[in-house]
Amino acid sequence: MKPIITAWGWLTKRLSTTQTARTSHAAATHSAQQAALDSIRAMLQDKTVPQPVRQTLHTEYRQLERLLDKLEKQQLHVAAVGRVSSGKSSLLNALLQQPAFSTSVVHGETRQVSARPWRQVAGHSVLVVDTPGSDEANPRHSTAGSQREALAWQEAQLADILLFVLDGDLTASQLEHLRRLANTGKPLIVVLNKADLYTETEQQALLQSIREKTAGLVTPEFIVTASAAPRPHTVMREDPSGRWHEHQETPPVAVDAVKQAIARILRHEGHALGALHASLFAGQVAERMAGDITRLRAEAAEKTITTYALAKAVAVAFNPIPVADVVMAAGIDIGMIHKLSRVYGLPLTRTDAGKLAVTISAQLAALLGTAWGINLASAALKTVSAGLSTTLTAASQGTLAYYASYLLGKMAQDYFHRGKSWGPHGPKTVAKKILASLDRDQIMARARNALWQQLKRHP
Repeated sequence: MKPIITAWGWLTKRLSTTQTARTSHAAATHSAQQAALDSIRAMLQDKTVPQPVRQTLHTEYRQLERLLDKLEKQQLHVAAVGRVSSGKSSLLNALLQQPAFSTSVVHGETRQVSARPWRQVAGHSVLVVDTPGSDEANPRHSTAGSQREALAWQEAQLADILLFVLDGDLTASQLEHLRRLANTGKPLIVVLNKADLYTETEQQALLQSIREKTAGLVTPEFIVTASAAPRPHTVMREDPSGRWHEHQETPPVAVDAVKQAIARILRHEGHALGALHASLFAGQVAERMAGDITRLRAEAAEKTITTYALAKAVAVAFNPIPVADVVMAAGIDIGMIHKLSRVYGLPLTRTDAGKLAVTISAQLAALLGTAWGINLASAALKTVSAGLSTTLTAASQGTLAYYASYLLGKMAQDYFHRGKSWGPHGPKTVAKKILASLDRDQIMARARNALWQQLKRHP
């Protein structure tokens, strides 16, 4: 009796351990889904994203909204993608066992994305999704074809499992399409559809070719065949009298291999697929968003710097009082830094902006020596300009002032871009880097041209 008790104890412990593991897995899945939901909601509700960025990423924002809806409804999407007329709609109809999607002999019957519920898996609704085919763009309707391909790509990004449908060997363009899909990181099943059109030997040869071409992209076990809408074919039958007659026979629908491949993915990768892919897509959008924000801020910063630098150049050139140049120039520089801090969402008070201007000026002075005394030099130049053309003197003063302000602005921009930090090596290293990267002659030539235009208007 003791061995039985021992065995029962072992079994009870094993079942308890299994149940604990399942509970832990379920908790982890729920946690992943909640994290994905929270992340997407935060992105959609973030009021700090500039409107131009939202407009640039309007398609991605719509996709995020759809992802959020998909996660909240606990849906998993299986999308059929591939070339036109490869039998995507027929394949999905065969999986559903009903004519839910329109099919036709017309080239490219599917024009829009559409989805239908398929089955329930552990509380998740699995939907199958039909997409427009690729390779529709041609000289006659290239715009419409491109739009349909874009729709298919957008849907592929939202799907959790991709069925890449073929009706023959893999072409070069299809292989490129497959590579792009593989880069999304989603599970891929390659389906050689219309298998009934080939003999067994031909099927095996096609499968071998597809496996060789997709090596490293698709696991061989996920390259399967299907006959979603078998075509009738003629067979000869002998009647009781010994006469042979022609008959039309339609082979049975065969999509079991596709079903099994989908089931393996759901079983092995779990039901956190939706949360995982939503998080990956949200991360890609966040990366693009960050890039666009950085670009827009850089453009706004450059415009701010050049505007204030020119204002300083004009003020120095037109101010007849030498000492006033220094005070006025300092005020313009402080105003520029104050504006830059707002461009980068890190606002400074004018007092703090003044302190930053002093810090930057000290670093530039240490590197450039007496050449940095541009504002004072401009003032001094006014006192010794007798006999020189007033216009020429003013232009020289203004050009120097422009360059000084431009350098200061670029350093302030770098400081704000780093999140109000000079980085691990301090402001001196930043100053050296900026001085090395800028073309002084080009900047001063630009300043001279702008100043001459101003001086001509105010002789």
